[in-house]
Amino acid sequence: PNSVWHVYQRLIQLRHQNPIVVRGDFEPLTTDSGVMAYIRSFEGERWLIVANLTDKLQHFNQPNISEILLANVEPITTQLQPYQAYVAKLAL
Repeated sequence: PNSVWHVYQRLIQLRHQNPIVVRGDFEPLTTDSGVMAYIRSFEGERWLIVANLTDKLQHFNQPNISEILLANVEPITTQLQPYQAYVAKLAL
């Protein structure tokens, strides 16, 4: 897994370089207990943000991802590892 320091550096970089993070529309997704997920949309682009906030495996059916922008644990599958989080661009 990536170090916490690396993940925070990349998050800050994403925020400064992508207006979608600050100005994008927010769409919460219904998830199983312990998983936070939402979509940000801005100027024709859509990002998926997912975090398993538990110490247990969690199931999450993600939409069609085109690119992983940031992940603390890989690979990205429908089974989220404990405390796994990622940011991904969604296919249009």
